[in-house]
Amino acid sequence: MSAAKDLREGVKPVSVAVFASPDTVSAMPLELFFDFLSIRLDGPKAEGKTIKLNMDLPDTKQKYLLVVQYGVLQYHKDQQASDADASLTLDRATLNEVIAGKLKVEQGVTGGKIKLDGDPKKFEEFVGLLDSFDPWYQVVMPVGTK
Repeated sequence: MSAAKDLREGVKPVSVAVFASPDTVSAMPLELFFDFLSIRLDGPKAEGKTIKLNMDLPDTKQKYLLVVQYGVLQYHKDQQASDADASLTLDRATLNEVIAGKLKVEQGVTGGKIKLDGDPKKFEEFVGLLDSFDPWYQVVMPVGTK
């Protein structure tokens, strides 16, 4: 029924609360935050790429290994890879700023908010693979007639 309505009338956006507001994102436990990032990962854009990132968050006393491979983001708590492309030490608020696009990795490093060992371009590449999408999409698209 929704698909037929979309075909007849198009999608009509309705005002809703923004579920991924900065306050909501900062309140997410890290596992949920990384799940959120895995949803935002543009799989086709990430296809063929392999990125390994060690993340050390001293303020939360947590360490994670993030791996982008086969167009999917996986995270592993309390793990670090000796062959990681980059290892980052940053607090959770700084991570939120980078993911939200409010702080560039280079700015964080030069400003002392991020300690980075390895290739800084790999973390920037990872952030570049994250997609922002419109929640108002058509369930079906009309097919042209011949």
